[in-house]
Parts: sequence; C-alpha cells; structure tokens
Amino acid sequence: MIVRGDWTRSNCFKSLAIKSLRYVSTTTGKPGAAKVSSSKTKSRAKIPSDISTHDSLETFLNYSDAIGLAKSSTVYIGTLYEYVVQEALSLNASMALVRCGGKDDKGIDLRGTISLSDYEHSDANPAIPVIVQCKFETTRKPGVRYIRELSGTLDHFRLDTLAILVAPLPLSSSALDTMCAASRPIAYCCVPGAHARGTLHQMIWNRAAGKLLQRLRLVYTTSPTGKISGVKLVPAKED
Repeated sequence: MIVRGDWTRSNCFKSLAIKSLRYVSTTTGKPGAAKVSSSKTKSRAKIPSDISTHDSLETFLNYSDAIGLAKSSTVYIGTLYEYVVQEALSLNASMALVRCGGKDDKGIDLRGTISLSDYEHSDANPAIPVIVQCKFETTRKPGVRYIRELSGTLDHFRLDTLAILVAPLPLSSSALDTMCAASRPIAYCCVPGAHARGTLHQMIWNRAAGKLLQRLRLVYTTSPTGKISGVKLVPAKED
C-alpha cells in the first residue's frame, strides 16, 4: 500500500520523513548507541573459495562468519552499514551501487547509478551517476561538516553526479540549510541499521538534485497492518 504525502523546508525539494525515529543498537538489540570497540578479530581460518570475498550484505555476513570477524569491531560495524545502505537504496530507489572504499576513494563508500529507465520503462533515459557517503553515527544528527565535505568531493565528479549522505538519524537543522543552499546536486537519506533491513526512512534533496530527479517523487510505504514503514521513489505520474 502506498500513501502520498509532502514535506517542505526553505528551498528544499519535496520530501517525506518518518517522525520520532528511535535507534536500536544492532549489537545489543536495545535502544541507544552502538558500542564500538577495537577488538581484534579471531585467527583467520581457511575460507571456502565461494565466500572469500563479498559484494553484498549476504556475502559479507557469510564472509565475516567465516573469518570470525568480531561484530563489535569498527570494521564489521562500518562495512555492515554500507551494505545495509546499498540494499535499502536498491530496493527503494532503483540504485545500482557497489562498494568502493580505499585510500583513493575521496571519502566515498558506494558509487553507481540511478536509472530513470527503471521507472519509465524506456532505454532513452540515461542513468544518473551517484556517489554515496555513509556515516554510522547513532548519538547525534549529521552536521554541517559532512555536507561541506560531500560538496567538496563533488568537485572531482561530473556536473550531473548526485551525491548522497546517509546516516541513521535525520540531518541537523543547520546541515539541512547548508544542503539546500548548495549549488551541486546533494541528497540526504536516513537509513536505520541492520535491525530494519531494506528500509529507507527519509530522503531529502536540494533544488539542484531536484532537476535530476524531476520525473520522480517520494511516497510513504506501509506495512500489511497499515503502519508507515518507510519511503520510496516512484514515477511522478504514478498515483
């Protein structure tokens, strides 16, 4: 079931959000911040060839189990969240993304495209380049610094590239204002942790990004019981 709705602020494009978000730790299952430690991983055992690498949430979970990667380690928590984001944006925004972390990644965790053809069933519409930066911070809202860093990173990419900042909590008010004032296409997505896989809680974009996504709009999605469960992108002409 899909329910329509709108939300506006300053010069931001229309967007939707779920109110009163409450974070649940992926490690304890209880409300509050995830405890991150620098625990060493267990000794590496011989890994079956079919799970020696990972490129999705499922393959990473198999890989981490095979090598005994501590679930409280920063590597596990950070990588897990990147794949949770990859899955959520694929399911709710038709984005084809791959992890690209490395010393020359310019702070980008995922990159790929969002294809308008997926929405309009036509090969005539080119894909929009997308870069994604994930920030798994559960104790405070993402601030202005992250938006400014992402804006600077866009200088290394094509003018039609859409940059997306993702975190478990909504943007701070000042960060939202900074994003709206930016001249390059920037969006913000609120994606919870692994306890709510496949869920996109919020997506906000500025006017420049709105020009790239002008044939799309956001709607609420609901569970079988009628409870609002998230948001997703749909064709603007869809009711």
